[in-house]
Amino acid sequence: MMYVSETGGFAESNIIFSANNSEFYAHELTHIYAQKRFPTIPRLLDEGFAMLVGGSGVFDYKFHKENVIKYLEESSDVNFSNYTEPYERLYIYEETSMPYMVGALLCELILKDYGKEKLFELFESDEDLWVNLNKVGITKENLDYKLKFMLKNDAQQPI
Repeated sequence: MMYVSETGGFAESNIIFSANNSEFYAHELTHIYAQKRFPTIPRLLDEGFAMLVGGSGVFDYKFHKENVIKYLEESSDVNFSNYTEPYERLYIYEETSMPYMVGALLCELILKDYGKEKLFELFESDEDLWVNLNKVGITKENLDYKLKFMLKNDAQQPI
């Protein structure tokens, strides 16, 4: 996205390319550390963790999460299992990548329910994404329900 958007970026070989008019881009920096520590991290969880920790573009995770909550209130046909390919360009409100947010929401849910150690265990796995997520009770069939349930509860409390 760094070639298309003024807020995108790219990380490779310990070099961060930033198009957010800053020397610091937390999202891409998170990729550098995560990929070095977890070389087989699943792509969806890698993008999700970077979104959770560093936001995306010029906006933090809270902003993007609020966008998703708002979008769910306006759209009744959203199914999160349709947004698991992290590099598809599927955006809401022009700023929020739905695949990145599915990954971030998964990371947040796993952290809340199982803790950091379990999340890191999933980061270390080179198994298929769904085989990996099934270790924490997440399947294609229940993903939508679990993420919407978490978001509904979060919407009732301050983010």
